[in-house]
Amino acid sequence: MAQNTPLPAAAPLHDAAGVGDAVAVADLLKDGADRNARVDREGYSYSDGATALHIAAREDHLSVAVVLLAAGAWPDVTKIAKIQLHFTRPPRGGRVEVAKALLKAGAGKDIFASFGTGGPRLTALDLAVENGHLEVVRTLAEAGADVNLIYEDRYVEVPPLVTAAKQGNVDVALVLLDAGADVNGFGQDGFSALHQAKDVRVMEVLLNAGADIEQGITTDYDSHGMWVTDWRSGAALSSEDDIERATAMVQLLLRRGAKIDSKAGCVGHCLRTGARGPPLSAAVYSGTTAICAALIDKGADLDATDWELQDFDVDSDVKIRPIHDAARFRGVDILRLLLGAGAGANSLSNFRRGDDLERWGTPLHVACRYSQLGCVRELLRWGADVWAEEKQSGGEEEEQEQDEEEKAPCECESCLPQSAGCGKAPAEVIGLRDVVTQ
Repeated sequence: MAQNTPLPAAAPLHDAAGVGDAVAVADLLKDGADRNARVDREGYSYSDGATALHIAAREDHLSVAVVLLAAGAWPDVTKIAKIQLHFTRPPRGGRVEVAKALLKAGAGKDIFASFGTGGPRLTALDLAVENGHLEVVRTLAEAGADVNLIYEDRYVEVPPLVTAAKQGNVDVALVLLDAGADVNGFGQDGFSALHQAKDVRVMEVLLNAGADIEQGITTDYDSHGMWVTDWRSGAALSSEDDIERATAMVQLLLRRGAKIDSKAGCVGHCLRTGARGPPLSAAVYSGTTAICAALIDKGADLDATDWELQDFDVDSDVKIRPIHDAARFRGVDILRLLLGAGAGANSLSNFRRGDDLERWGTPLHVACRYSQLGCVRELLRWGADVWAEEKQSGGEEEEQEQDEEEKAPCECESCLPQSAGCGKAPAEVIGLRDVVTQ
């Protein structure tokens, strides 16, 4: 059939295959029906059409598939976007016997299929892993499917093990590892299975299999690496369950010896917070108090600076300490945690703003600028200098010397010294924004 000739919308052989009528299929084949004919049938058509064997595989009609294969139906029809084996992925379960029949008939185990314009190119194993169909995964792996194969000309494809880890599917991950999956293999996006691990269970499986806990993320567009702890501590956490799961994973990584202050150097989206930096910076940015506490308890550097790229378009190095992020993002609990651990209430950052000032100044400047009243009051309780000036500089970051003794917080606002700017009512504290940004 010519490439541009419209395909028929249906055919008796395909209709019989779709309802699982093996007797009717056999009769039609005896009467001369083309066992490899293609139709433009909705749900099965991907550019060149589906054969009756495609339909039998998708509908899990083993008896029909056996009849078609016995009659010489091709297990691989290469001029369509997907071969029949790709249709053994199970939206409703089953299909392992159909997969076995196709493999026995010589179906290609490692053929890539295209999933829409600009979409991924996946093998049958990729699809089985993606759908969590353990028995089909096992069948394909035992038949010799390449468990490390990815399509190398695109950026979206990942090895099957990364997919299993991202889904938290321990059983599938174990099958892939037993079949020789590279526990440290990267996807085209630069992430390994350990970076993408959904929970502690699958993370432990990967670590026990030899996953490199200090493995950096690599991408085609950035040569730097980012450590596993950075990725986990900066995850986008939208619920208490997410926070609990991420905290457990960070604690596991720390127990296994992950570097506490490893520097990230990936593009902003790698942390899913828009930030890149050491783990503590990512945890502060994402507002995960429990993870911050775990990192601080292990001795994280309170003054380690990060790069923050989400909200500002800058080309120069951006140096922001965790305490500045805490002051900006309503992190009163985290701010108190950092101050209690020894973070400087008057420490400087050097962020370039649109008004050509190259510094945010102290955490108090940040809290006032973003109207974070709770953070302003907390900083004042810890002796933040209300008269500190924002510095301008085009050179190296200047550190503010701290010769005075550390101040402990007072439980009563009104008894704090006037030099620390306390005793002010909330409205007056909000007014500090104008004072410190003059």
